[in-house]
Amino acid sequence: MEIDHLAWLLGLGFTTCALGAGLSLLPAVPARLRLRLAHGLAAVGAAALAAAAAGTLLTGLTPDLGQFPLLPNLGGLHLRLDALSAFFLLLIGGVGAAGSLYAIGYTAGHQGTAAPAPAPALLGGMWNLFLISMAAVVMAADGLGFLLAWEAMSVVSFLLVVAEHHDPEVRRAGYFYVVMTHVGTAFLVGAFLSLYARTGSLDLAAFRAAAAGLPPGLRSGLFLLALVGFGTKAGLVPLHVWLPRAHPVAPSHVSALMSGVMVKTAVYGLLRFTLDVLGGGPPWWGGLLVTVAGISAVTGVLYATQQSHLKRLLAYSTVENVGLLCMGIGAALLARAGSQWDLSALALTAVLFHAVSHAAFKGLAFLCAGAVLHGAGTVDLERLGGLIRRMPQVALLFLTAALALAGLPPLSGFMGEWLTLHTFLHLAQTGPGLAERLGGLAALAAIALTAGLSAAMAVKAFGIAFLALPRSTGAAGAHEAPATMLAGMALPAAAVVWLGLLPGTALRLIRPVVTGLLPLAPAGQIPGSGGLLATLTVPAAVTAGHAGRPVAAAAGASLEPLAVTAAMVVLAGLILAATLALAGGRLRRRRGMTWTCGIEPDARMEYTGAGFSKPILLMFRSLLHPVRTLRVDPSEHPLFPGRVHYQSELTAIFELYLYRPVTAAVMAAASRLRRLQTGSLQVYLLYLLLTAVALLVAARRGG
Repeated sequence: MEIDHLAWLLGLGFTTCALGAGLSLLPAVPARLRLRLAHGLAAVGAAALAAAAAGTLLTGLTPDLGQFPLLPNLGGLHLRLDALSAFFLLLIGGVGAAGSLYAIGYTAGHQGTAAPAPAPALLGGMWNLFLISMAAVVMAADGLGFLLAWEAMSVVSFLLVVAEHHDPEVRRAGYFYVVMTHVGTAFLVGAFLSLYARTGSLDLAAFRAAAAGLPPGLRSGLFLLALVGFGTKAGLVPLHVWLPRAHPVAPSHVSALMSGVMVKTAVYGLLRFTLDVLGGGPPWWGGLLVTVAGISAVTGVLYATQQSHLKRLLAYSTVENVGLLCMGIGAALLARAGSQWDLSALALTAVLFHAVSHAAFKGLAFLCAGAVLHGAGTVDLERLGGLIRRMPQVALLFLTAALALAGLPPLSGFMGEWLTLHTFLHLAQTGPGLAERLGGLAALAAIALTAGLSAAMAVKAFGIAFLALPRSTGAAGAHEAPATMLAGMALPAAAVVWLGLLPGTALRLIRPVVTGLLPLAPAGQIPGSGGLLATLTVPAAVTAGHAGRPVAAAAGASLEPLAVTAAMVVLAGLILAATLALAGGRLRRRRGMTWTCGIEPDARMEYTGAGFSKPILLMFRSLLHPVRTLRVDPSEHPLFPGRVHYQSELTAIFELYLYRPVTAAVMAAASRLRRLQTGSLQVYLLYLLLTAVALLVAARRGG
């Protein structure tokens, strides 16, 4: 594949998505047809972008679409692909294509509590613009273009979040999201303007060339600005509060793209800014990121286990997985600061593998949640149940996502967590100092706790929603998803299985990204690897046809996914054979009524989602701060109570102790500043005069 072919694919992707966005503005075309055409074109455009990204990673070519002028003397939008941007463009295109195919059926027959949008045809146009803006973010080669694309992505995603804006809860979630995302953008603007003041250019190449000569204090300040700016979009604690609000209320295919891909643009930004532009930094950068990300992972999964709203549960799970990703970035920074290139390579490989894995299984999970909403009319776990008989295909697809969420082999979620686990295991063993080793041990404990709670969360999500008896008329009358929705879900499901069984295919795409972010020896190998990560030093291992040998983490630790899968199949066969032998050679099905003290069993006797997660709530009540309300209605008989009302909810500790005080202080300051707004024209002219004098004095002193 030549570089012109890659540029042609990129142009096709952008043009097709732009055409899909333009179709939404044609009133002469029926709304339903516009929706189908817009999402169909989006599927083609996203697939073209993914193909161009894969070609870039496999060939090593770097297609350049040139610069599009935007503002005089400040440059414009320069779109260019390198290995890092191509990897994240692959995620955008892959999940975008699956979501676009899914949306053709989802938007045409949405049967939730509200319509997808008051003007549903516009939903297809905004969806296409969302894909274009995310692609522009990862391809931008200059600061101005990056910030404009970042802002466009934020605005379009806000419009998609508030698609059902007639619901007050949706509007509140949208306003919360737009405020938080612009706070993060302000920090990014500060970082880029600081670099512009030093270089006189907004080109990322100029930033990269000047970064090594910056004072240490300025470099650390830039790192902190980037951490807050990108951490807000990623959903790192305590900047995560917008995420469990916005993702659940958005249309489900939008939630899949936001949770599976949009938060990854923040991961891309952290990698680009800290490792590529700044070239790493002191060890405390990595230590701070590991600490914040570890708290995010544990907090996210704890809150996820307590949710009864399926999409909110998945949103908190995204906070957890972003925490795991950023823990890996922190480990890479720590290892790079200590010149442990092999360990840094392993950490980056874990980050990138888990990024593509999470994009697949979280996108699949949100699409399945949308299918449940489409078929049953609700995603409230306490009103679901028994869907496995009514939606068997969706149940199988959601089970695939749930097993990956739980990090179980042989699916992709296990591989990403396994590499992350071995990264910190090696850091705890060979860290350059005592602090790094103790930090590695603490991170291992956090990952182990997160993995255990993730399994409980996945069991709750699948078991309460799909097993037992229906708890509502909507669940009892649920129907299977249409073909386009099933096809859209089948694509990420296939990726989840493929990446788990054959991770070498993903590692081959990851290798050029890692080697591009780390200094390379003349021979093209990571210095001092010594077999720590064979995938980066032995190209043949990366291209192996089977999945066993490519994954080798630390010395003496390797994993062969196909062998593990074969062992699981053999074990299951042995268990079945033993069961048949004990049953006399054949299994007989016997039906019997469940004994419930002589009472006819019904859905009220089932385990609820709250009851399932109650032990976890009690175990971590000092962190979750549950608030319980119990009320007993009186009855005529003194020995028997009337109706019992019980309600339990979690305290939003970050909002209560962080955001509310800050909001109160801002509002108090704003009320004082309102005194300056007198309504008098003479006073306003005085303000202008005083401002002009102050600027003249400042300019004179500066000269």
